Amino acid sequence: TTVTKYDTRTGAYIFNVNPIEGQNIHALWLDKRRNVLLGHTSFHADCDSCPPATDVTSHVCLDAGDLSVLAITPLPNTMHAGGIIGPLNQAQLLCRYDCVVDGKPRQPYLAVIDREGFPSPDSAQLRPWPAGGGSAIYAGRPGLFVLHRNKSVELWDMRKWQCLRLFRRDPQIRRVAVQGNSLYLIRSRDIMILDDALR
Repeated sequence: TTVTKYDTRTGAYIFNVNPIEGQNIHALWLDKRRNVLLGHTSFHADCDSCPPATDVTSHVCLDAGDLSVLAITPLPNTMHAGGIIGPLNQAQLLCRYDCVVDGKPRQPYLAVIDREGFPSPDSAQLRPWPAGGGSAIYAGRPGLFVLHRNKSVELWDMRKWQCLRLFRRDPQIRRVAVQGNSLYLIRSRDIMILDDALR
């Protein structure tokens, strides 16, 4: 992994090559209050282009200014990848973890993790994905997420683990994207745009 910071106004850039030896940074999320980048790693190379060099994945914290590594927290060896979905509140993040047990992938888990320290979750924090699997996207306001599951697109309040609204049920929807207050439902032949659906 190469982490690059690029200034679009001046063209100046800095980079850090392979900041976590043997691990591929999967996703980074900017904590503006602390000016740090929080993220997860995977030990799988892109497209499985080479065998893993380790069997450990981690939470990582990078300095958002110079991209130096501030902290590495190993995760349980059943976790092969993860990612920050978005903020649950001012102090906590909703994260996804992809787990493999006895060589077999398990349904992804969700966990609420403190921003401060960004610790590894314990087993009591892990919750199964809501029935139907799928994906989750931050809806732009702390605690609210768009879930694509059971062929449906829904708005959830993950602080209460509660579905607030069904936007659309359609088996043709392949992906979902959020831009501002609008929801984009991507199908094989077209894109449905729900303007101001998240207002």
